[in-house]
Amino acid sequence: KKKIIENSTSSGNTLTVLREKEEQIQQLLDEGEKLSKTQLQHTNIIKKLRTKEKEHETQITSLNARSDKLTNELDEAKKNLQEKEENEKQLKETVKKLEKSAIHYEKECISLKSLYEDAEEQIRSTKVALENSYKEITELNKTKAATESKVVEATLSAEILLKEEIRLAVDKERIISRQEQEKLQMTIDELRHSIQRSEIQLNRREQVLRQEINDLRQRLQEAESRNEDLTQNISNATRPLLRQIENLQTTYVTQINSLEKTERQLTDRLAEMQAQYAMSVEHERVANETLLETNAKWKLAEAQLSTLKQDKTRFTAEIDILRMKLTNLEDSRQREKNQIETMQEAFTQQINSLIQEKRQFELDAELEKTKYESDLKRLQIVHDALKEQNNLFDAQSISRSSSNLESTLQQQRSRRSSGGHDTPSSFSFERSPFVPTPKPSVYETLRNTGAIAVLESLESQLKEKEGEITLLQSEIADLERTRESMARELVNLSTINEKLQQQTQNYPILNEQYKELEKRYDALLTMYGEKQEEADELRLDLADVKTLYRAQMLSLSDSYSCRLSICSSLEKLFSSNPTIPYPSHVYIYGNNNTGKSTIIKYILNKYNHTILWFDCREIYSLNMFYHTFISLLSNNIIPVMKNFNDFIRILRDLSIQDMNNNNNKKKKTKQYYFVVLHHIELLLNYDTTGHLLYLLFKLNELTLGYFHHTLILIGHQPFYQLPQMNQIEAELGVLTPITIFVPAYTRTEIVTILQNILTQQQDILPSSISQLQIIIELALQSFYIVTNDLIELKDMITMCIKDFLRSNTKKQINDDGTNHDYRILYQKEFFMQVLNSVYTRSMSIPKFLDTHTADEETTDKSSHISTINNKNNTRDLPLSAKFLLIAIYLATQNPIKYDRMLYDKQNQGKKSRRAKIMHKRTQLESSKIEYLPLSSNKSISLNRLLAIYCSLQGDTIPLTTQIYTQLSLLTSMRLIELVGSSNETGIINLNEPKYRCTSSNDYVRRVAASIDFKIDNLILV
Repeated sequence: KKKIIENSTSSGNTLTVLREKEEQIQQLLDEGEKLSKTQLQHTNIIKKLRTKEKEHETQITSLNARSDKLTNELDEAKKNLQEKEENEKQLKETVKKLEKSAIHYEKECISLKSLYEDAEEQIRSTKVALENSYKEITELNKTKAATESKVVEATLSAEILLKEEIRLAVDKERIISRQEQEKLQMTIDELRHSIQRSEIQLNRREQVLRQEINDLRQRLQEAESRNEDLTQNISNATRPLLRQIENLQTTYVTQINSLEKTERQLTDRLAEMQAQYAMSVEHERVANETLLETNAKWKLAEAQLSTLKQDKTRFTAEIDILRMKLTNLEDSRQREKNQIETMQEAFTQQINSLIQEKRQFELDAELEKTKYESDLKRLQIVHDALKEQNNLFDAQSISRSSSNLESTLQQQRSRRSSGGHDTPSSFSFERSPFVPTPKPSVYETLRNTGAIAVLESLESQLKEKEGEITLLQSEIADLERTRESMARELVNLSTINEKLQQQTQNYPILNEQYKELEKRYDALLTMYGEKQEEADELRLDLADVKTLYRAQMLSLSDSYSCRLSICSSLEKLFSSNPTIPYPSHVYIYGNNNTGKSTIIKYILNKYNHTILWFDCREIYSLNMFYHTFISLLSNNIIPVMKNFNDFIRILRDLSIQDMNNNNNKKKKTKQYYFVVLHHIELLLNYDTTGHLLYLLFKLNELTLGYFHHTLILIGHQPFYQLPQMNQIEAELGVLTPITIFVPAYTRTEIVTILQNILTQQQDILPSSISQLQIIIELALQSFYIVTNDLIELKDMITMCIKDFLRSNTKKQINDDGTNHDYRILYQKEFFMQVLNSVYTRSMSIPKFLDTHTADEETTDKSSHISTINNKNNTRDLPLSAKFLLIAIYLATQNPIKYDRMLYDKQNQGKKSRRAKIMHKRTQLESSKIEYLPLSSNKSISLNRLLAIYCSLQGDTIPLTTQIYTQLSLLTSMRLIELVGSSNETGIINLNEPKYRCTSSNDYVRRVAASIDFKIDNLILV
């Protein structure tokens, strides 16, 4: 019983132990499930972190790439900025240089214009000097005639009368030539025609007279025969016939002599006119050459300015583009910077969160590890306890089985001893039910109850946990690696940030540079705006000029009514008539500014002809002429032309090509050109062979008839007076062109033309047309004597109208505004003063300048003075110029305090004044009488000079504007020098200029001796 009770208690204990173990196993299973769930959560979190990490890595790589691109773009932008700044500096330097060159060219143009004006005024002053020389010649002739008349009055009275008649005739002819100066060419042609007609008439008269003489001779012979027959009877009747014959012979001789005299006079007049015309043409040629040079320089300066403007616009556009790029780059840079900052903040936050998560995971892993170790320890303890229990159960079962066996054996032994041998059946039935069966071990019981499967699952879970721990450790190692890489990236980002901060430190400097660039750009924009406004104004002016030109061309018949006959003759030549062909060659000649080119343009444009216009002032060589001629016909690349043969070959090829194109296009009409050569004399000057004009006339034959054209030549000389005409005159033959002469404008025609031109200019138009007529008449009173050039007269009159209107506006404020037309007449003195000041400002003589320009280029000032101080130059000076030179010499030699002895005329005559001077000289010591050297000459004011001049000339000669002409003559001849009193434009101030004598003592004495003036009596020092 005790054993049974012990067995039951032990079985109850084992059951409780088993229950506890099952509970522990269940708890372990629950904890394993929890751990597996947490493990799943951790694995999911780790996967999410890995995906986030990959995304961050991609973002970091993209940001790094973008930052690299931005840094590269920044570097390129900086390089471009530096290059643009250097280009801007170079451009500014080039602009400054070009501005300086433009200013220099403008100054040169102004100086050349002034020289041109001086040359024109010198031409005018030559006329005045020639008139004075003619007057002096007449005075000398008078004195010579008077001295000779005292000696031989009776014998030479007829000659004196003839000389006076010749002088009067010469004076009349001079007056006629002055009044009819604009009709010189017409008169020359008329004279030529009249000479030809007179020659024809003379030939006819000679023939008639010869016939009459022959008839008379026949009559004489008949009369002689009759006289021979009737000498004895009718001697008294033949005497009247002889007288008639003698009278006829005397009349014939007198007629021949008179005709020879008239012919000589006409030839002399023709020679004089031709000489004067040649001189004027020469001066005009020199002026045209200077004008050509100035125009060429001006065109070069304009071309350079246009290229500069184009470069400027191009660079401004580039600067705008770069500025836009800079702004875009700065905006993108700011955006990238903000994005980088935000990304850095996000990355720092993510890294901090990752570090916190990593720490949390490490703590969780340590907790799990501790839990796992505690579970392992518990399991080990349970395992040890189970082993001990198993051992105990085994020992008890063995002892129980041994005791059972012993008891059974003892029973069997007792049974065997008592009853003999038992059967097996009896043996089996004799076993008691209370005998305990042998119990299995704990392992077998756990195996039988399913605990082994639980243990195996626990072991597998433990192995999985170990694998997860190794995975976590590997993930921790990966996270540490990512941490190191993130740290490296942080270092790189920090270095990039430092670089960006360094760049931001340079940002204020760049900002200042950008502001400076903005200021420059604003300045350039303002300049560009001003230039654009100027260009717009110029465009508007151009449009106005074009409209005016069209209106003028349309109203040419109204404004140039004096040219209606020439227009009608040109219309007959150039009108499109299919029955009448165009003329092959036309030559139009006349003076400058007579409307030749305007009329031709009007006529050719009226009939829509194709014009090839060549201004020979813009052509500097024959090759340039050939090149421009071909360039007007074709737009292709022009080959090199070395001579006229190449030009003809290329022209023939082009004309053949045009003809083929017209045939392909099935055009019936052929291309016809009107080739106009303006200023043909300038082009012929470049011809060294002398056959250019002849070849141009034969251009149709040389091109084999393919180039259909009409050659129109515009010149200033008659056709047979063109350069090198003597070489081709015999070869021309039928090629002589149709010549049309365009005469100069008369005064009435100039008045009508100027009135028509000035009425179109509303800005300078006076209040009424009658006022304009009065102003034009007043201006022509001063300027028409000097020039008949229409353009010069228009410019002078417009300038004087502006001055007059400017002075009138101040006076008209306080007026009542009535009777303005008559008020101009009262202001005539002021107006004439303005005109005379404009006229006398640049008067000089071109003869001296033409003869001495070569000397001025090679020699210095002393050589000029030595060349001027010749005996021949004293003859060129007029009488008033000689007195002016003597007056300035006396003013330089005498002090101012002795001037009153020269021009003090109160109750004193000429003799008393000279006696007083001589008395003053005798009081001085002889050793003090010396002449001042030229280097110590002081400048003399104009008032003092004019006072001494008036005292030398006397009260009979009034002061006129011609004194200013003589002063300009002396300054141009380097006999005196103008000192100061001139503004920056080079215009002399006529109020108070000062002069200095630069001529030598011997020259002044020679000038004084030429007019019998004793200068030594008036030198007081």
